[in-house]
This record gives sequence, structure tokens and C-alpha cells, in this order.
Amino acid sequence: MNASDIEVSFYGPQSGWIDKQAERYGLTAIVRQLGIIPREIALNKQQESQLLLLLKWNDPKQRGVYSAKIFEYLAARRPVLAVGGFPDVVDQLLDETKAGVSGQTGEDIKALLLRLYQEYRLTGAVSYSGDEAETSKYSHREMAKRFAEVLDTVTH
Repeated sequence: MNASDIEVSFYGPQSGWIDKQAERYGLTAIVRQLGIIPREIALNKQQESQLLLLLKWNDPKQRGVYSAKIFEYLAARRPVLAVGGFPDVVDQLLDETKAGVSGQTGEDIKALLLRLYQEYRLTGAVSYSGDEAETSKYSHREMAKRFAEVLDTVTH
């Protein structure tokens, strides 16, 4: 594995735990926190990325909760790696849309990262294989349409 091939960039408010974990595992050369950036730039960064990291909830009460970030990631049309927690609705969504993979344990995540890295080394990119018909069901336009249908039902 060549460390110069890998960069993990976090955008948003600085989080001390990220730096601590990067240091703990000897990853300070590849893990960067770049702070808060304008939304438009953040969306462009997602589309430019080889892989999008989604940190899942670790609270069992959150099994039925989607973060807004997963929908942004679906719109970016880039592969998603969801990590942590336990099997939940995010895993089901990634499976349904073929937009990414999920790992709960360190061994799961390690195997997924190795497979994705090998693909990158072989082809120069991590391929996106999302099912457009399934993914488009979660677009802002489709969600607004469904919300409008619910409102129409309620108001008639």
C-alpha cells in the first residue's frame, strides 16, 4: 500500500477526536481536517472524491434514522463507505441503490478498504455502480413530489 495514494479529508467543524485517532493509528500524514467550506464547494469535493465516508450512528435507537449526508452522497454519484454502528436503514439503502458498501467491524472495514484500494491501484479509480433508477427515488425532486402527494391526500 502506498500512502501517497491515500488522502482522507474531513470538511466541517474541527473535531479533536479525528486528530487523536489519526495520531493513535499513525495516519497523520494522510488524514486532514480542512474546516468549514461553502456548501457548493463541499458538493463539488464529494463529486471529485474516489470514496465518500459516512460515519454511522452508534446508538441502537437510531436504527431507523438517515442522516442528511447519505442523500447528499447519493446525489454525488460516488461510491459510499458507511462505517460503524450496526446493520440499519443506511445499509439497506446502500444495498438497494448499489451506491456503496457498509462495514460494522474493524475487520469488515479493513477488508472493504483493501478491496477498494486494490481496484483503485488496478484501474486508477474506484468505480461507482449505483442503480440510477433506485438512486433517483431519493433525489430532492422525487422526495418533494412524494411530500406533495402526502399533502394532497391530507388536504382533500
